[in-house]
Formats: sequence, structure tokens, C-alpha cells
Amino acid sequence: MYQRKTAWWGGPVALLCLVGLTACGPQFVTYNSIGFLQKGMDQKTVHDNMDVSSTSMITITEQGHTYVLEYYPLQTAQTKTTNTTYSYGSFGVPTTRTTTTTITDHTHTLIVMYQDRRLRYWGMMADYSKSEDPEILAIAPAVYQQFMNH
Repeated sequence: MYQRKTAWWGGPVALLCLVGLTACGPQFVTYNSIGFLQKGMDQKTVHDNMDVSSTSMITITEQGHTYVLEYYPLQTAQTKTTNTTYSYGSFGVPTTRTTTTTITDHTHTLIVMYQDRRLRYWGMMADYSKSEDPEILAIAPAVYQQFMNH
């Protein structure tokens, strides 16, 4: 009878790979990754489809309604800087060239708001203040206050 043996190091290698893949996962949402959002979606569907978990959740009550606010890091831009350094030897001849590339992610906070466990509105803080929805405009100061205290 043939018996398959597993190498002793198989488990640790699998764990290391899993940790490595998790560490390399997204750290924020992007405009592309939130394109699925639709007003009225239930909270669980939103959570199941977001690239990352919210950083915090706050409940506010305004004008007789209760709203749940969730904060997500939103990548709004990315810059890439490349620097090249040369070391010179005798007679001014370059002997070493070192190139360093730095990628910087620029982020803002995406505020996702639920009312009765349904998606009501989402955007950055300034979006709440510019909303065409009178209810959102009316509660924007309270959302702003919670955001600043966050």
C-alpha cells in the first residue's frame, strides 16, 4: 500500500504564504473598488464587497433618525518618485549607480452612511456638504462634527 508523506516544513511554509498574501492585501478602498455601491444596499452586502474593513463605526441621531457612519481609508492619488544617485571614482568616472523608487499613496476618508441598516449615502466629508439631498445637507454639520471628533 502506498502512503503519501508530507514534508515537515509544509505546514509552516503554507502559513508563511498565507501571512504574506494577507500582508500584501489592499490597505484602502479606491474609486474603482467602490463602484458597486448603490443606495439602499444592505450593510452586510457592502461589508462583503469592500476591499478593507472600516476603521471605525459611529452612530448619530439627528432630526429623529438614527444613522450609522463607517469610515474607510480612500486612496485618492498615488505619486511615484525615482531618485538616482551616482558614486564617482577616479577621473570622474561613475562607479556605482543606485536607483530608489518611492511610491506614496494619498488618502482621504470615505464616510459610508446607513439608515435602517441600508446604504443611504457615501462620500468624503465635502460631498456631504454639497449633496443635492436636503436630508443629507441638514445632517452634514453633525456628520462633520463626528468626523472631527473621530
